[in-house]
Amino acid sequence: MRIVRFLVLALFAIPAFAQQSWEGVWSGTTAQGKTIIINVNSNNRIAVLTFGAIVSGGSCTVTFETTVTYSSGGPTIGGTGSFTATISPTPPNGQGFSITGNLTTAGTGSGSATFTSIGSPPIGCSGSGSTTWNVNRQGGAPPVPTPQFSTVAILAVVGSVQGAAFFRTGVQIHNPRATPISGKFVYHAQGASGAASDPSLAYTLQGGQTIEYTDLLPAMGLSGLGSLDIMTLGDPVPIMVARVFSDAGEAGTAGFTIDPVAPSAALQSGDSGVVIVPPDLIKARLNIGLRSLDAGATMLITLRSKAGTQKGTQSKSMTANFFEQPSVASLLPGLTVEGSDTITFTINSGRAIIYGATTENKTNDPSLQYAKKTF
Repeated sequence: MRIVRFLVLALFAIPAFAQQSWEGVWSGTTAQGKTIIINVNSNNRIAVLTFGAIVSGGSCTVTFETTVTYSSGGPTIGGTGSFTATISPTPPNGQGFSITGNLTTAGTGSGSATFTSIGSPPIGCSGSGSTTWNVNRQGGAPPVPTPQFSTVAILAVVGSVQGAAFFRTGVQIHNPRATPISGKFVYHAQGASGAASDPSLAYTLQGGQTIEYTDLLPAMGLSGLGSLDIMTLGDPVPIMVARVFSDAGEAGTAGFTIDPVAPSAALQSGDSGVVIVPPDLIKARLNIGLRSLDAGATMLITLRSKAGTQKGTQSKSMTANFFEQPSVASLLPGLTVEGSDTITFTINSGRAIIYGATTENKTNDPSLQYAKKTF
């Protein structure tokens, strides 16, 4: 009577769980009580099975150690069926090998492996054997990932600052849905790159609800000038009305509404945008607002007269999520800016939202124009 034994032995130490991705290592015990290890690549395919085997049959024993690698990336996690592997190096007596089973995305798996000795081994016998296995992702189920906020819209400028006038930013947000939505405002102050520690204000809007902030930055415990990210965990951005205005107290207010901009609408590499200088720089002053996105931005700034003559250029680089609003004279040192000149911003890398902020000197009435993409 032929006795067949097939043993699967681990040939390497199991790495620590913390050093592996979810796709990395499954381990378990075969029916014969030996360890089996399966490596899976980042595409969730079984990539390599390393093992040793001893097959006994008739009057002989054949021993080999080998690494099984799969053609076409190997069977996919979640797929079932029989998968044939290529064994290298070839055992001394030839071989056949297949795996039937399933590894699930939940981190468990089961199946069987079959080996058949082919031809005449050195001591003149043949044999075959098989084993079943059950495996689990090393270290147990993967940790539940922490939800990550993403920026769904950017309010290019917000402010609550006393200068030649007292500028404020009033904001209303509305949820048109029947179900709640939530998110947060993240404030990036002027002159610094955005950071994870930047101040924020969470909001939750019930179905149909509207919330108003008479002056947004003081509601966040802040003052100054900067830009605002509207971030969510997958909810849509609320309908928003934002108004930047100079507050003259009993004399009333003067200002403009500003729409949030989706990151995808920012000027990007290869784009050019234009800001038109107001007609009279004696009656009004011009500041240029620049807000980069996650990759920062580099650009070439070109000043032209209203007749179209190039008056000069300036290169500029910005780090990630950086905001500033310099005067036009500070932005273009050494160049003379006159009424109805144009300023063209050509993006060489990254993304940026750019605008011109004009304030009438007598009344402090402000207005804003986004840099309009050229066509």
